[in-house]
Amino acid sequence: MTENTLQEHPPRSPGVLARLLGSKSLWLAILVTAVSAAWWGYSALKPASAPPAGVSSFGSSDSPSPSRGQPPPAFRYGISFIAAFLAAFAVKKVLRSVLLVSALLFGAIVAIKYLGLFDFDWDSAQKQVEHGVELAKSETQKYGESLFKALPSGIAAALGAVFGARRG
Repeated sequence: MTENTLQEHPPRSPGVLARLLGSKSLWLAILVTAVSAAWWGYSALKPASAPPAGVSSFGSSDSPSPSRGQPPPAFRYGISFIAAFLAAFAVKKVLRSVLLVSALLFGAIVAIKYLGLFDFDWDSAQKQVEHGVELAKSETQKYGESLFKALPSGIAAALGAVFGARRG
């Protein structure tokens, strides 16, 4: 390649999917989750072992072991991390778009008002924006609390949110 060819085609930034799939922490969480899910499935399929000969089963419960009915902690942590990572990644992308559109709209309104083509009621707009911000805060808080209650591990979810927001 010549220098002219390189100057004509500057390198492009990676797309959203490439940026998402380029995260090593996400891939590690997916790997840990997949391995622990496989282990959980394997332990659920293998038959329960009987106590060795000569050993009393007194005091043992007839219910299956907790590992058979509940997912292992690594699975729960991995799912929490992945879910929070993807949620934070998506929220950051949407928030950027909303802020960009808002800034363009605000700039257009200011320009039109400056040119005297339009008379704009700023007090009404300010009340609407404040109402929208309060609604967004309450809804975000409500859904955030329910999301973290639904996720098995708050710490893993918080880490996933941090990594997802940084990546997005």
